[in-house]
Amino acid sequence: MLYLLISIHIVHRDTPRGVHFRRAGPCERTYFALDEVLACIVTCGGLCPGLNTVIREIVHSLDCMYDVNKVLGIDGGYRGFYSKNTIPLTPKVVNDIYKRGGTIVGTSRGGHNTKKIVDNIEDRGINQVYIIGGDGTQKGAAVIYEEICKRGLKVSISGIPKTIDNDILVHVVLSLAHMIKWKEAQHAINAAHVEAEITENGIGVVKKMSSSNFI
Repeated sequence: MLYLLISIHIVHRDTPRGVHFRRAGPCERTYFALDEVLACIVTCGGLCPGLNTVIREIVHSLDCMYDVNKVLGIDGGYRGFYSKNTIPLTPKVVNDIYKRGGTIVGTSRGGHNTKKIVDNIEDRGINQVYIIGGDGTQKGAAVIYEEICKRGLKVSISGIPKTIDNDILVHVVLSLAHMIKWKEAQHAINAAHVEAEITENGIGVVKKMSSSNFI
């Protein structure tokens, strides 16, 4: 079993241990019986490249590797849980969505109401929740996990980092869209350079979007 080491503490008697997380990936044993799984996928926050690809791969992996065919898309971010807006996600539905921008299940900012979200998860019998989002979204996922634990529910919460800033507090190797931002930024910079170069006293101005890294 592989673990990702987050921090190291010199361990003395009665001192806390170092922090580590189990690396995601196929395991020898599965926690859930395959016929009892009802999964859901939600995207929160702003858009970034690759969201539909991630949704597609989750659905296909659940279906092909684990024979799980009950997957719901929560429409419109966190508030979609208690608005009860869902989209059935099957391999056929998601097969070609990687060709499209945006996210097939929609997204929104805010709308995090822990009690309402967990109430809905419990009422629907959902036991696998895949949350795709940036640093704020992942903090929300952690709060949902804590509430799940308080209630003693048999539900797994999986956070998938999505941010061009790569600013998730847990030291992920690379977040979704972090590399793509550089590639896409080059197109704008090159276009501005051409315009400025062929014009007398031309100046190209490119505004970056990333908040924590220079593009």
